[in-house]
Formats: sequence, C-alpha cells, structure tokens
Amino acid sequence: MGLSSVPATNAAKGSSGERAGEMVMDLLRRNITPSKIITKSSIENAIAGVAATGGSTNSVLHLLAIANEANIPLSIDDFDRISSRVPILADLKTRWALWSPLIFMPRRDCISSPADA
Repeated sequence: MGLSSVPATNAAKGSSGERAGEMVMDLLRRNITPSKIITKSSIENAIAGVAATGGSTNSVLHLLAIANEANIPLSIDDFDRISSRVPILADLKTRWALWSPLIFMPRRDCISSPADA
C-alpha cells in the first residue's frame, strides 16, 4: 500500500504527509512537473483504473478538472467509452471506509512511525 492508504486516524498519517511533500519536492528538483506527465493516455488510464474498482463520482469531477488544467480535451463521453470496455475487478466505492483500515500495513520504504520502530 502507498501513502494514500494510511487511514486518517492512524498515527502514521502525519509522517505520510511529510513523505508525500518530500516526494513532490524531489520531482520539482528534477524538473518533473504535472504538464510533463499528465497526458490524454495517462488520464484515460486513470479512468480505466477507477472503472475497474467500481467507479467514483469524485473521480469524474477531479479528472475532468485535471484535464481542463492540462488543456487536454476530455468529456463525460470519454468516461462512458472507456468504462464500457473495462471489467469491474473489485467494487471498492461503497465499502472502502469500512475496510480500508484493515488492509493498511505501513511499509518502511514509504513511511515510518513510532509504531514501526
């Protein structure tokens, strides 16, 4: 699991946020900016990933906004086109909040907390 899987109430949440900030700063030092990695293909891949996990209204809103900021043409029709060919591998949308803390397992290469010591 990555940094985004740390439950909000877990003691490691603060250090995961710190680690995320360090990762962003590293990307900026290497001149890797969103405009260099966000493409039509990467957005379509994100849509397929969301569709494979049951879909999310928030993802539609966020991906449309990201595409708009990146000047990449994207419409609701693209979501229909892509999701119609992607099987649902795991329906996570309605039950995620109930079991996400159960699958969280801190990894030393992502974060560290006093509990990991």
